[in-house]
Amino acid sequence: MIGWPPGAETGWHDHGGSRGAFATAAGLLRESSIAVELPTGGRQVLELADDMDRQRELPAGRGRTFGPHHVHQVVNPSRAEHAVSVHVYYPPLPLMRRYTRDGRILRLATTEQSQEW
Repeated sequence: MIGWPPGAETGWHDHGGSRGAFATAAGLLRESSIAVELPTGGRQVLELADDMDRQRELPAGRGRTFGPHHVHQVVNPSRAEHAVSVHVYYPPLPLMRRYTRDGRILRLATTEQSQEW
């Protein structure tokens, strides 16, 4: 379960190859995502094609699933209302990679291991 104060966001990240799902229990969340094979073999930068971006609004009661090649950021766009969401992952998250994004360029910034949360 995650509580989202007004304006809170995750930043661009993936879930280390895990599959997952999340649902908004209260408030509204906005997800920006790209379904892309993640950089491997030491690559730190990926140039995205023009048609990879997806936007989705998830009001209370709506959710979504995602596969192992899912990079996204989630935001509570409200300036006044809190939001709450419920998340599940399988297998349990081994790591999370965080990215910076500048236009069509996605750059690996950090890798966090599960013991760091």
